[in-house]
Amino acid sequence: MRLISSSIFVLLAAIPTSLVAALPLFTTPGECHTALDNSRTLYNDGDKKAAYKLLIHMQAHCTNFPQIEHNLGVLAVSNEQYDVAIQHFENSLQQDKRSQDTADQLQQVRAYQASIAYSEALQLRSRAPKPASTMQDSTKINSIAPPLPRAQSNLHNTSTVEYELYDWWQSARDNNKEAWLSHYEQQYPPPPGAMTAPVKWQNTQRRINFTAQDAVAIVSYQSKGLQQHRQLLMRLQGNRWKIYQEFQLQ
Repeated sequence: MRLISSSIFVLLAAIPTSLVAALPLFTTPGECHTALDNSRTLYNDGDKKAAYKLLIHMQAHCTNFPQIEHNLGVLAVSNEQYDVAIQHFENSLQQDKRSQDTADQLQQVRAYQASIAYSEALQLRSRAPKPASTMQDSTKINSIAPPLPRAQSNLHNTSTVEYELYDWWQSARDNNKEAWLSHYEQQYPPPPGAMTAPVKWQNTQRRINFTAQDAVAIVSYQSKGLQQHRQLLMRLQGNRWKIYQEFQLQ
């Protein structure tokens, strides 16, 4: 297991929290469970420094607890240290590849990083919402996260996403709401006014990038004398790329 230096967070030495006033010695198996739950409580109570100190202490004593690396990743996300967060989440997955929760939060961070890169490239002020990460406790039981099937991995290419975007755009131009909605995840409601396609598809510009499992697309076009940019976060459902988040860039 790779350890990340505690200096990353530039934490102060004084931790005025009773939960970690005396760090546990881990003389019984249950103390790792208790300490893990305490780390989550500290974080949720806003004491990130104490949570971090406790988790670093646990790394040397508690084996087979991938939640430790996951929770360190959450702390890194909260400090906007996304490269550090990715490393912690990946460390957690190396210890327990079943962790769908960790895999999902890792995808959110990577998608946000891709959004930042696109926004800066286009010199835009807005970007995707920051990833919302949550800590795990000792009761967390993760579902199995299988690798992408070969058929799905072959769909990670620009032409496949481009076709989905074209059909999504054309459905809006044809005012075919049923076909248009089929491009969104069922649980995600498109933003108000999203069903609009004011120009022909050939008059749009598309930028498409991929994270480990997601696609990030920006569709740009001129409308009413203004340059418009719409960013879409997409992921595979079966053999279809579905939109799970959409917003207007400015």
